[in-house]
Amino acid sequence: MGLPGGHIDKGETPDESLHREVMEEAYVEGTCEQLGFIIVDHSNNAKWNDQSKYPKVGFQLFHTLQINKMHTFEAGFESCERILVDPTEISRLYNGWHHIYQEILDCALSSPNH
Repeated sequence: MGLPGGHIDKGETPDESLHREVMEEAYVEGTCEQLGFIIVDHSNNAKWNDQSKYPKVGFQLFHTLQINKMHTFEAGFESCERILVDPTEISRLYNGWHHIYQEILDCALSSPNH
């Protein structure tokens, strides 16, 4: 199981990217709220090089999305299925769950829009 995510395309804002990614991967539309970000720094990563998929220093943005419209799931992009899960169950279902993810989830759940 994975969470919707991706990269910002050239000329795209973070919000535009989020809306595009959740539509491509989950076929939903909604209202988003940015929760924050973390800096991902590969400066001390011996496996990183100029041909790496990710930049040496990048950012991961985290949002919460209030779903306003669910479209028919077509699996036309990167996802083969869409499931909705209880947020309290996600740490059990997501392979590789990390305490940072839990902090982000807790922040999302405490959002007034949740």
